[in-house]
Amino acid sequence: MICLILLLGQAYIKATAAAPKIGGEYTEALVGSPRLINPILAQTNDVDLDLSQLVFSGLLKYDKERRLVPDLAENYEISQDHLVYTFVLRKNIKWHDGSDFKADDVVFTVASIQDPEFNSPLSRSFRGVIAEKVDDNTVKFTLKETFAPFLGLLTFGILPEHLWYNVPPANADSTELNKKPVGTGPWKFSSLKKNYNGIIRSYSLVSNPDYYGP
Repeated sequence: MICLILLLGQAYIKATAAAPKIGGEYTEALVGSPRLINPILAQTNDVDLDLSQLVFSGLLKYDKERRLVPDLAENYEISQDHLVYTFVLRKNIKWHDGSDFKADDVVFTVASIQDPEFNSPLSRSFRGVIAEKVDDNTVKFTLKETFAPFLGLLTFGILPEHLWYNVPPANADSTELNKKPVGTGPWKFSSLKKNYNGIIRSYSLVSNPDYYGP
């Protein structure tokens, strides 16, 4: 009888699986303070980089098995000579402020990375790369020479052109958009708290109800 109970118990455990519930709150302590929640400026600060990866999305991303998979991109093609990469973007994606995500945002972000006044740590990786808009949902990258790891570079978050267009590149690191960012990622900015020195001590995000992924 005991054996039967044990067998039934094991069968029940195997047949049922715990599933996460939607909602709740998660708190994480980080070393340092948020300063530039901006995917093309945040590469040298772990706190900024962690937050940027939650707020912003890239053309590609790494899955749990560390494989490159489409993110903002729906699919892509590589030319036979491996010099032209064409990306078809997902449709009906919204920025956190409700504006439409378009190919212009991708081209603008790459141009900002390449602008010396923006001083992006990613600039060296995109020297000689030409980013062009084919239509509202298609972007083409042209390389001067083949570069096998190029796809791995395209995980950086995309900036919203309609908000960043009027920000002078030389002042990019001082705009309030770095503290209260607008992205397309699964989490969006909610609030922040500063201490008497003006340093951010807590930073809150809420889930993005319009997110295109799970």
